[in-house]
Amino acid sequence: MSTKAKASTQGFGRALMGFYTVFAIASGFRAVYQVFAKFSVAPLAYSLSAVAALVYLVAVVALRRRSVAAWRVTLAVCIFELVGVLLVGTATMFEPQLFADETVWSLY
Repeated sequence: MSTKAKASTQGFGRALMGFYTVFAIASGFRAVYQVFAKFSVAPLAYSLSAVAALVYLVAVVALRRRSVAAWRVTLAVCIFELVGVLLVGTATMFEPQLFADETVWSLY
């Protein structure tokens, strides 16, 4: 096993996989509930929660693979996540009516 491959299954890589697994499960269940129980309250915010769950799931799968391409996917997913949080957080400041106050997307 190469040093890079070993690093992805130990230490920081393993911790990152654990965090993203928890994020994927938590946001996935939250999104399913929100979409089916109260989608009309904040459709954009609840759709974004579902997208976030998928992004976290892609990150977990990419982290489990031990290749340079997988690490690039992981990096792309993390950048996508960061840009998304910044854009949506900023949008909630200027267009708060798009997001219900009770969602995780409100005001960063």
